[in-house]
Amino acid sequence: DSFRLPRSIVPIHYDIVFNPSIKSDKFNGDVNITVSVIRPTNYFTVHERGLEISVSEVYDIEQRKMLNIKRRFKSGMDSYIIETMDEIRTGKYILIFEFNGIYEHGVGLYREEYDYSKNDKRHLAMTFFAPNYARRAFPCFDEPSFKATFSIGVFHDSTHFAISNMPVALEMGLENNRKLTKFEKTPLMSTYLLCIIVCDFQYKETLTDNGIKIRAYASQDTVDKIEAALNWTSKILTYFENYLNVAYPLKKLDIISLPEFDANGMENWGLITFKEQSLLVDNTSSMTHKLKVAILVAHEIAHMWFGNLVTMDWWNETWLNEGFATHFAWKGAKHVLPEYFMVDDSGILDACNVMKQDESIHTRPVIRTVTEVMYSDVYSIIVYKKGASLLRMLEKYITEENFIKGISKYLTKHAYGNAETEYLWLEINEFTIEQGINVSRLMHSWLTESNFPYINVSCRKRNSCQCNIFQNRFLLDPLSKESTQNQSHQRFIWDVPLSYTTSESNAVEYALFDSKQKAFPCNQTKWIKFNSQYSGYYLVKYSERDWKQFIRILARNLTVFNKTDRLNLLFDAFTLASHGKINYSIPLNLSRYLKKEDYHSVWSVYHEFMSTIKGYLSDDKNGTTALKIYTRKLAKQLYSKYRWNNEGNFLEKNLRRELIKAICGNNGRVCMETAADAYKKWMIGEMPNPEFAELVYKCGLSKLNDEVSFNHMWNKYLNESNPLLKEQYRDALSHVGNSSVLKRLLTDCMDRRYFRLSWQVPMIKSIAGNSKGFPLVSSYIINKWNDLVRKYGEEQSENLAETVFSKYQTEKDLLLVQEFYETHPSTEKNMKARTRTLDNIKRRINWKLKYQAEVTEWFYINSKP
Repeated sequence: DSFRLPRSIVPIHYDIVFNPSIKSDKFNGDVNITVSVIRPTNYFTVHERGLEISVSEVYDIEQRKMLNIKRRFKSGMDSYIIETMDEIRTGKYILIFEFNGIYEHGVGLYREEYDYSKNDKRHLAMTFFAPNYARRAFPCFDEPSFKATFSIGVFHDSTHFAISNMPVALEMGLENNRKLTKFEKTPLMSTYLLCIIVCDFQYKETLTDNGIKIRAYASQDTVDKIEAALNWTSKILTYFENYLNVAYPLKKLDIISLPEFDANGMENWGLITFKEQSLLVDNTSSMTHKLKVAILVAHEIAHMWFGNLVTMDWWNETWLNEGFATHFAWKGAKHVLPEYFMVDDSGILDACNVMKQDESIHTRPVIRTVTEVMYSDVYSIIVYKKGASLLRMLEKYITEENFIKGISKYLTKHAYGNAETEYLWLEINEFTIEQGINVSRLMHSWLTESNFPYINVSCRKRNSCQCNIFQNRFLLDPLSKESTQNQSHQRFIWDVPLSYTTSESNAVEYALFDSKQKAFPCNQTKWIKFNSQYSGYYLVKYSERDWKQFIRILARNLTVFNKTDRLNLLFDAFTLASHGKINYSIPLNLSRYLKKEDYHSVWSVYHEFMSTIKGYLSDDKNGTTALKIYTRKLAKQLYSKYRWNNEGNFLEKNLRRELIKAICGNNGRVCMETAADAYKKWMIGEMPNPEFAELVYKCGLSKLNDEVSFNHMWNKYLNESNPLLKEQYRDALSHVGNSSVLKRLLTDCMDRRYFRLSWQVPMIKSIAGNSKGFPLVSSYIINKWNDLVRKYGEEQSENLAETVFSKYQTEKDLLLVQEFYETHPSTEKNMKARTRTLDNIKRRINWKLKYQAEVTEWFYINSKP
């Protein structure tokens, strides 16, 4: 394929020396690439983008001479080509390049500014090469399958030091206060995992039980907040070595907290880079923040095996990296924070979130054709969270023991190489074949088809009990032209590992459902609940009679079903109702049992659905008011018990936060006054409890809603040196309800004096999430589109427009957006975002026509005392 490099030449080893400038926006370097020519050719082709190649020669190792070059030229596919006078025979050669480059923001080799102290701004140089940005830093074979070894050197000022994937091999002092740091040779690895950093940070270090040196780097002002991540890194690395039965192959593992970093983390082998706020922990951190840090650290460490040791062959199977790292992150976090995992619910909310994305006709499957490597496409929520959800389903079905045995064998067999999904299934099959499970067949449709099934269950309990089950593809709009065309053949049938429990037994049983329909005996049980413990990636639609039975059971005794099953029933009911599969009265009536629900994740799911419905009812003040009253009524009894005190374990503290959201988030007067009082105390120096700080800042500012309160938050944000507090203050700013203040914030958030570039678009989205801010942001996008594209690029601007415009819900709004798109044409790669946006608006219009009257009437009736 034209966008792929020829397979006739493969790299063996790179000798690279980088010379990144800390003081200017330029860098230079040289690289010698030892290659093997396996088929005669006249061309040497490498990747490069945006580099000035000053020297490019080819040395024949066997003949010990330079080749005669006919011409050197660049192609339109990020390629640099050297054409030789004579045909190149098979053998080994060295490609010799000298190059110069200019820093770009956030990709390749680049420079960033950070606050060393309040009045001292400093710079550091670093790299970000995933998925295909290594070519912006040096000429290379920038595809994951072209693994090679690397010997790296870095020139830098003596006031700074350099770190890379491997330990330092040599440091040389040079003239003019310069140094050259050389690193040990890497194992075989892909270019996107290479990393260098030049900085003046400080570090803390420890050793793992297996003698691997762990260092955690951070700026001078934040190094005291790195201890937790350092300890977790050491413990999680050893845990994965033992759990996977595969040793970590390097001598060291560094983690570093970067003040300006667009990604949350990047798994460079031996040197993991993190966004500052995503790695640091201190006494202002909530338990939820600590868990997020532990999960992220575990995710990136899991990549040392899934992605680094064994790498996907091409970007169409990124899930082999990201799906596995996401799934195993929960295991690593549980190892270091076991008290946070009192319920076996790892990844369940992730599954809920990704299923909302995966129900669209525009969703792409986990494994898909990739012809243009775009970061947002390669690293999508589908790849991460659907991939992880499918692994969780598989592990539950075939047992953890068989799952890990197969994975350990896969990692050992393909170490330092590349793999495809089928290689994985081949190894796992060895341990499941006695169960009669062909994992390759089982998982094929889940990975190669978009969307997911919903299981329609109809049980007849007269005489002999029997359930008839059917599976169908679940889609937002199953009657759309595209959907109808795609449904015309038998593509969309999944092999469903159908789990279930009954009124007679809590033991989880499985039945493989691999056809369109099937008869299922239910043995005179009073009820049968499918998708036990929310183990599967599918919905279940019961008959109205069975739904009503579940509603009665939960009202009488919610403990009949475990916590995750209760969450599953609520999620399935609301999801099915929102797409017309069942009547809305079913999930709404089901929700009434929440007045006794003590599992925070159920409340989290409820809040998500209520937030969506509130959006639909945004032009219906009476309907919105009734919804808020009903939610406050649901939470009142439990809120009175828990309130704002900080007692209890992780589950209880999470529940308390969800209950405060239920009351304060729905204009509960006393709750909001409590938040406002805490906010006023904060303004005079009394810090709120870390567990409630976010709620105090957001709800308190919303309640006070004046310029004095906002200005205090604004000044605290600008002057705060603690990045964790700075992030909390920043996130609260958009919760003020004053239109004139929000207008000023919208202008200021696009100014780099106040907001880092990577924070600006998220803040604009946050302002749009405020009902007073939405018209300001939507108007700005329409009137200042060209300015946005110049500042943030087309892809990020289109993403912003999709987020904001998708909240429109009238025919007038639809016409406005259509006219905007006609006036501002976009490139083909962004047309999908525009199509999704228009579909979202049409869907909201349709929901209001179909369901608004029914839903608001239910809230009117059930919000009464």
